[in-house]
Amino acid sequence: MLAGSNVVGSLINLMSNLVAGGAIIALFSPLSFVQGVLAVASGVLLYTFWSGFRASALTDFMQVMRGISRHNSRTSSPRKRSCIRALPTSPRFLPTPSATRPSLNDSLPCGRTTVLVALFLVMIVGALSSTADSDLSALSSIVMADIYGQNVAARGKARAKTMLFVGRVTMIVATTIAVVLAGMQLDILDMLVFVGALWGALVFPVIASFYWQKITNAGFVTAVLTALAVFVPVRFGWVPLDVTLFALAIDVLAAVGVGVVLGLMAFGFFGLQVGKVVGIAAVAVTLPFALGSLHDYTVLSASLVAYSVSTLVCLAICLPNSATFDFSAIQKRVGNFDTTPAQPETPETVSAGTTREESPTWKL
Repeated sequence: MLAGSNVVGSLINLMSNLVAGGAIIALFSPLSFVQGVLAVASGVLLYTFWSGFRASALTDFMQVMRGISRHNSRTSSPRKRSCIRALPTSPRFLPTPSATRPSLNDSLPCGRTTVLVALFLVMIVGALSSTADSDLSALSSIVMADIYGQNVAARGKARAKTMLFVGRVTMIVATTIAVVLAGMQLDILDMLVFVGALWGALVFPVIASFYWQKITNAGFVTAVLTALAVFVPVRFGWVPLDVTLFALAIDVLAAVGVGVVLGLMAFGFFGLQVGKVVGIAAVAVTLPFALGSLHDYTVLSASLVAYSVSTLVCLAICLPNSATFDFSAIQKRVGNFDTTPAQPETPETVSAGTTREESPTWKL
């Protein structure tokens, strides 16, 4: 469930980066939106394949060059001819022109404008690539580790070259899917809100699985699916809010969601007891203001409902559980893929700092 949510979220985030890059390139260049999406997708894929220190250094170099170009453009002579097309302006958004302040059309010569536009587009691809690189890396890690390493290949028989090949194929497939989704021109806001609700439905079950011994697989999965099943109709207005009962139910669940969010934050900083007090106090303070009004804010209330429903369902299913989970079993289930013994240390490996270390076990 957690891996599946990460796959969906990473694909949507990757699609959002491609849509943003394609729109900006279509705005500042003769390329169309689809061509811009393909250009950004190619840059993301190449950046990820060629990742590491070299790619980071290249991105930093382009940022420095962009800063130098902007500085030179500001200090250029305002009397040189420019080839930038005059853009329509509105007096509501721009200040009154001044005789002592040169306009954009008077500040950049034609050749320099072309160079700056090209550098600007390259910087867009570089910035989006550095952001989407983490999404592609997460997708490849999930497929090659959780799917291939844990399920397809037998324990101890996963080959490093095969895992690398699976990871790179995953990057290509994920980029292709993201390009197709970007070409559909879906609403980015709705997609990102859905990802936020998806991860919001996972927050309490995931945190509880680290600290609470009573949580079960059935409680985890049921809580997440139920939260998503409630979030979707609330978010897209399928719930008749003119019915008082439904509106009040959404307001109450949203108020509980506020308590869940603040309680988990307090738990992370100050511990369980403080988290409980903060969560209950937040619900008590929010509820009087939420009743009758919070359901009018669809996006906010739907996301808070996802938090509250997943928490309540998980508690209802797992609290009666008398069995406890043995956390020491995690090491046996998700251990190292390579179970071969470590090679003896040599002076060369010790001096180079490349000796192999034993993987630490979970002690919870």
